[in-house]
Amino acid sequence: MTADSTVVDTFVQLKPLAANSRFYWRVSALNQYGEGDFSQTANFLTGDFLVDINEPDLVPAKFILEQNFPNPFNPSTKISWQSPVSSFQIIKVFDVLGNEVETLLNEYKPAGNYEIQFNAKSLPSGVYFYRLVSGDFIQQKNDIYKIVFKELNK
Repeated sequence: MTADSTVVDTFVQLKPLAANSRFYWRVSALNQYGEGDFSQTANFLTGDFLVDINEPDLVPAKFILEQNFPNPFNPSTKISWQSPVSSFQIIKVFDVLGNEVETLLNEYKPAGNYEIQFNAKSLPSGVYFYRLVSGDFIQQKNDIYKIVFKELNK
């Protein structure tokens, strides 16, 4: 038997919202590894119905390659990054010996925020790392762990 990691999406719904009012919100993630940074503040204006949504500037100010989540994982994990420029982008995963085990991304992307799923179902338990290359920008994240739990037959 193989155990699986699951990320649960959550939401909050407020009822009723006051008419002709502006509402602001921001979010942060919290789990057993700590708390993430808050997002930029977004807002919307109500009327008799929703009349305006004002989202923050969606073009990132700098390159950021996030740590994968969940970590350790079984069998898949998400890798997130942001790119302030449109460019050809490559994300590759390597084993501890430096052997490439998978190319997750190899395409032109406009500036923006992205995430990609890494499914390691066919790979053994172990330590892996991944690298983002975009023009002259190169960043690598080390020590991502894949763990497979198996029930032993008695």
